Amino acid sequence: MLSRKNCNLIAAIGCFALVAYAYFYMEKTLYLIPCPLCYAQRLAFVVLGVLFVLAAFFPGAKKGKLIHTTLLLLAAIGGAALSIRHLYLQNLPKDQLASCGVDFYGMWDVMPFGQAVISMLSGASDCGSVQWQWLGLSIPGWTLLAFIGFALWALWHNAFRGA
Repeated sequence: MLSRKNCNLIAAIGCFALVAYAYFYMEKTLYLIPCPLCYAQRLAFVVLGVLFVLAAFFPGAKKGKLIHTTLLLLAAIGGAALSIRHLYLQNLPKDQLASCGVDFYGMWDVMPFGQAVISMLSGASDCGSVQWQWLGLSIPGWTLLAFIGFALWALWHNAFRGA
């Protein structure tokens, strides 16, 4: 059986592999242009991956397991919330989507930091388009499943397992 450390490292590799897949394959090979919510979900996977690495190398005892589990669950729930928001925007009628605004990089150039974060998390009109599907699910549908999977993985391997 794998140790808790190895299980957390496997999850971290999974998080970073999803970000690499999104960047190198979906963006650079398929030429899919990510929207602001896509970038936010990538950032959530990076945060989740870093937390899994920290849980692997600084396991702690009973209190450490509780802290790691809580932080991992919060990050996974936050990422899942972003995915749900993205799915909501994709299912809105086109006339109810916000008008096109500044692209992701322009947003950071022209807006103050706080306003850019709020704008990124609320989504833009390009967040409502479905650019890719597999087995009937769009990208935010798959990321939602990944966040749920990582949350269950974190819960099982950090809260309910022994050493």
